Amino acid sequence: MKRKISLIKMLIFLIVFLFPCAAFAGQTYVYDKEDELSASQIKILETRCSWLESDGAELIIVIDGDKRPETGADAFSSKLSSGNGLVLYIDEESDSLILKAYGNAKNTFPEETCAEISRLAQIKLDRFGEYDSCQSTVVNVTGKLYGEAFVEGSFYRPAVCDYSGVLNENENTAVKEQLEKTRNEINMDVAVIVEDEMWGSTAEETADDYYDYLFYGAGEDDDGILLYISMDERKYQFSTYGDAIEIIGNKRIEELKNSVAPYLSEGKFADAFITYGKMVEYYAVNPGGGGYDGNLENRSHMPATFSGKVKYFISKVWPAALTAGIIFGIIMGLILTSAKKRKMNNAVKQTDADAYLEEGSVNLKTCRDIYLYSNVIRTPKPQQDSGTHMSSGGRFHGGGGGSF
Repeated sequence: MKRKISLIKMLIFLIVFLFPCAAFAGQTYVYDKEDELSASQIKILETRCSWLESDGAELIIVIDGDKRPETGADAFSSKLSSGNGLVLYIDEESDSLILKAYGNAKNTFPEETCAEISRLAQIKLDRFGEYDSCQSTVVNVTGKLYGEAFVEGSFYRPAVCDYSGVLNENENTAVKEQLEKTRNEINMDVAVIVEDEMWGSTAEETADDYYDYLFYGAGEDDDGILLYISMDERKYQFSTYGDAIEIIGNKRIEELKNSVAPYLSEGKFADAFITYGKMVEYYAVNPGGGGYDGNLENRSHMPATFSGKVKYFISKVWPAALTAGIIFGIIMGLILTSAKKRKMNNAVKQTDADAYLEEGSVNLKTCRDIYLYSNVIRTPKPQQDSGTHMSSGGRFHGGGGGSF
């Protein structure tokens, strides 16, 4: 636990101090020749590569389409500042890649290790694109340096990072099971970070930067939500990104805050995190914007409870039955009207209305319009329920937070 805390503190130090120094020195780690990455993605990858270099493993990332991966990697090996390091070369034409080590880096990253990291990155490239394959490479190169297992799933970070020890072993297991269940159920990242000291100027800034620079999120758009807590400052913050910004809009963020904050104030962190996981799962399977009703069975299929079945009938079955009844009534009305019309054979069609007018009975002298009343209908302009802000990484996040 202490080793993990010191690692996070070191990474924070690198963000604040070493990366600006590297940027000032003009060091470049990412060469996107095909313009496949956004400016924010390049900035985040540059930062992560600067961390790697400070740890002793320089990584150059190249996205190009002129050469085969192996010869392309060799061509860019000259970009390594000391000739020692790794080159990730992604070839756009063949949609293939290679990670290759040079100089002393071959000792830590032998050919078989590079081949395995390349294999995992290729899976991400095929499924989600260039940025995800770069994330996979950075994560697994970092993991190799610290003796950690390679990450090959959908999520690069643990669901629970309790650096303050607010959960006991059993609670940690229960929360982890709930959040991982939610993650896999909705294919969106759902995570918690708890630490003592808040290194950023605000909880919002800290939560967003953790999300961006530590590669939280799932899929091509890094969809997900992170709950960040600082114990010293007694602050908490929800940070949403990707599809989660729309799914968990402002109203749902307020509902999350009202449900989770009381548990945090009482020191019931496990209850807070489990509630958070269940609510996010409910929001994801009910994306229409409604509030949490405490029943995860209330989905698109028939609910299990009696009250849920009543709600299901009112919301799903009754509209269809009402529509069918209206259509049936119209058809029957047309049939009966047509039958009665055929019986009205004593009526003679008139070409004008003279037959109904008594001669000399009408003498119009004045014609005017008289205003009787008005009926004004005002329709409010729809308001966006997903206020966003920009993180230091240059990406738009949603969310909200407070004190406890």
